[in-house]
Amino acid sequence: MKSKLMLSLIFLMIESNIRAQHFSKACVSYETEKEMFCTTDVKVIGRTCDVSILETQKNENLSIQVSFKTENLDSGSGSRDEDVAEMLGHTVFFTTTFNVEEFEKLYKQNEFQIKGNLGLKSGSFPLTMTVKKSKNIFSGYIKTSFTELGLQPPKVGPGGMMADTKNILELRFELTGK
Repeated sequence: MKSKLMLSLIFLMIESNIRAQHFSKACVSYETEKEMFCTTDVKVIGRTCDVSILETQKNENLSIQVSFKTENLDSGSGSRDEDVAEMLGHTVFFTTTFNVEEFEKLYKQNEFQIKGNLGLKSGSFPLTMTVKKSKNIFSGYIKTSFTELGLQPPKVGPGGMMADTKNILELRFELTGK
């Protein structure tokens, strides 16, 4: 029993050194628009700060994976949140890999772009995101569409008469640096 406890503590210490060496907190969100009853446009925003950041370094390469469980997205509508979780899949993640020196240079800049892959239920999609830094907060967004990510914009009611989501999707993130 003592050896299992000791092994668990060692694993946790190693994991905490690997996880989030550069970042202490993260939030992600999506934004889209829907037309309600064929007349009114309404913005829809879902957000969660229950996000995991995993940084691993192997030789001179640093990989960063930001992931979250889609059921933690909150848009203010439980039924919509369930539909979004079903559409996106259980977990969404963004991964990117840098040369360590390259990452340290980017980390010091106020604005830069990074390339990576967005993993959804519908597949893995290469994306380039714009990142802006203000003090120790990194924020950014990706403008895309549902169809570019292999998804169909949601509709409610016959032909989307009650709600018809536009084929516009913005993915946003905010990372707080240490």
